[in-house]
Amino acid sequence: MEDFLGSLGFLAMIAVIIGFRLRSSYRRVIVLDYQQGVKFKNGIISEVLAAGIYKIHAKRDRIEIVDMRPQPFLFEAVSCLDALKHAVVISVTAEVVVEDAKKAFANTREQSDDIVARIPQVIREVTARTIVQESSEAELAQQKQSLIEELQKTFSPMGFAVTNLELTELWAEPTGGKLAAGIA
Repeated sequence: MEDFLGSLGFLAMIAVIIGFRLRSSYRRVIVLDYQQGVKFKNGIISEVLAAGIYKIHAKRDRIEIVDMRPQPFLFEAVSCLDALKHAVVISVTAEVVVEDAKKAFANTREQSDDIVARIPQVIREVTARTIVQESSEAELAQQKQSLIEELQKTFSPMGFAVTNLELTELWAEPTGGKLAAGIA
């Protein structure tokens, strides 16, 4: 009888160890209200998760968190040439928002760095085609709309949107004189 109880105790201890091992192979991930989770299963994107608590297999799965809140950016003194080839300096404020977490994560690992680097480049390209330093406020408003459309066209396939864009200042570069201010 003693051998039976000894072997039963040994089996119970093994069951407890196996239970702890199985339990430790899972972990919980919390996705907050302003986030989305991109779930990877065996290294491949499997789904996008909304806010909640998720239990995943620690060795096989992982969840990368994507912050969906608008990120404000200020681009001061972006030097470029306008449509008449005059040197101008533009200051722009904008917000970058993740529209599609799966696309955004697939296109850029470090979202903000890649987007921040590309926005001034797009601003220069659009300014070279549309903005003219001698423009009236109405013309500048129309040119601002062209800039917004161009930024959306550039970043939408990557899963991002540029919102609340404002051309805050526009100067002629050689004289440094302010030509227009507070353009919304």
